[in-house]
Amino acid sequence: MATFNWSYKPSVANKYGITIASSADDVKPSNAVYVAHWGNDITGNGSRLKPYKTINKANVASTTVILASGTYRESLSTSTNNVTLVGDGNVILDISYLGVFKTGTDCSYLNIKIVGSGASVLNNGNTNFRLVDCWFDGAIPTSSGGFSLSGIVNCTFSNITATLSLGSYQPNKSFNCTFVNCNSIVIANSTDACIFYRCNLSAVNVTSLNAINTLYYECNFKMTNGTGSGGGIYPTVPAGYTNFTTISALMTAYNAYVGVSQSFSGCTIVNPAFNNIDIKDYSLSLSSPARNMSYFGTYIGAYSITKALAVKATASLSAFDNSSAINLTIADNSLTLIDVDSVASIVTKPIDNTAGRELQRLLTFGINADRNGEYVDSTVDLANTTISAGTNLATSTPYLVEVGTITYDGNVYNAGQRFTSKSSSPGTFTTATGGVLREILEAPARENVEARFSDGALTTVDNTATLEELAWYFVEGNAATYNGNSYAVGTFIKVLTGITSFTGTGLLRKVFSDADAYFYFEINQKPTSNNVGNSRTGAIVRGNGDKDFDRTAANVFPISKKFIQLRYTIQVNNLTP
Repeated sequence: MATFNWSYKPSVANKYGITIASSADDVKPSNAVYVAHWGNDITGNGSRLKPYKTINKANVASTTVILASGTYRESLSTSTNNVTLVGDGNVILDISYLGVFKTGTDCSYLNIKIVGSGASVLNNGNTNFRLVDCWFDGAIPTSSGGFSLSGIVNCTFSNITATLSLGSYQPNKSFNCTFVNCNSIVIANSTDACIFYRCNLSAVNVTSLNAINTLYYECNFKMTNGTGSGGGIYPTVPAGYTNFTTISALMTAYNAYVGVSQSFSGCTIVNPAFNNIDIKDYSLSLSSPARNMSYFGTYIGAYSITKALAVKATASLSAFDNSSAINLTIADNSLTLIDVDSVASIVTKPIDNTAGRELQRLLTFGINADRNGEYVDSTVDLANTTISAGTNLATSTPYLVEVGTITYDGNVYNAGQRFTSKSSSPGTFTTATGGVLREILEAPARENVEARFSDGALTTVDNTATLEELAWYFVEGNAATYNGNSYAVGTFIKVLTGITSFTGTGLLRKVFSDADAYFYFEINQKPTSNNVGNSRTGAIVRGNGDKDFDRTAANVFPISKKFIQLRYTIQVNNLTP
């Protein structure tokens, strides 16, 4: 087992093509530096075992800064160039109270959410810039000449009220991005497979807009030789802006402006059907008209296979199996801890993915934040019991020094430091200062959700069959009646204890048994798994939120199962920021 299960480390492939130079776990790679909440700017050295605590400490030119999961609240305003910030897990930069977070030119942001208004975040105008898998909520990205080359891919921009120039350089394009309630968006070149929802858009004197497969909804447009400046968000129509309700009308106005015919190929003006915009859930419902408009073959500007998780007191209306709640009082749009000192959990009803699409991410549940900026944390970070000197340690296991100073394998570790025991004959540790250890039960600062997946039984059963107690069944063909309630085709039935028959002409397909295992997965990351036989069709052994997940490329597989069920656990000892 690795010292800590970082996604970005030597000899492990990753989606961004980042190469980390070889180094021991306690040695900083020559081209990268690691940062984590549990790190230390004084005793740390930027390695995987001894990361720094802050981005400021790691901000060095021509370096990849790898951030462990969590929320970082720090100010940064430098001219450091060619820095790549990459989120290893669910990473949030909260600049709400700090005013600015800005690096130099040729810097890239990958898999990071940046929140907070009034901040200048980016200052990039050169050719090595990338902005991929990011979310800017209220934070203002700026650029000195536009976003170039690799451009903006798979990003979300929400509640931004400052000029954002898209595509000032060729061959740049904004691809598969979502813009919600944004003001003064300037389109200079390509927008491909994007969504613009209630935005003010300016088309700047370009003869080739190259708008492809893009969805607009309740947007205002201005044809201008300048940058334009919107005066409000829909339904307000600022001076000089026009609200178009059809693509043909927009195309006519734009073509008259530039004098060149543009087709707006695949574009439309229609509601994208976000799951729940009130809580900033901009993922698309399965009924969204934006389905299959991107080259990814999933959804444009959002994430595939996702549904809103509505908490309702009425069990039939709830997206959760209310009977599964432990230590929770359920009301509409609310879950309240009964015992504030005890762990709570709840399980969703099954979620169908009958088309077998490849999953892009699991749903985050909850708004309030724990100490790392996430409300849900379904595994305990540390063991509940301490380990004293003289106790045999487990093999290849990470430990935290809780108090005092200890000596292990010839090395001295102080309170707050971490180490991994030896892979064979780990032995014991000694201490002269009352030092004790706690075992680290999960990869550091990784927030997880548990999930189980199924393709369903190979065969269906009719009303002559005896159903399995506490199992879930999917209704096919025609409606079925169970326990006095009618279930339509495409819905799920949970079998109650002692009630194992149904009526009607519908057929039932078993999708989950009560004993089926859940696996840990990372929130807001694409779920991947290690499978039996290292085969895509093999049964899941562990998910990518498991501390023992093997990130070697040949052992990692995407998930495209037809049925999904999620279990969320709230660790109350994590709820203090």
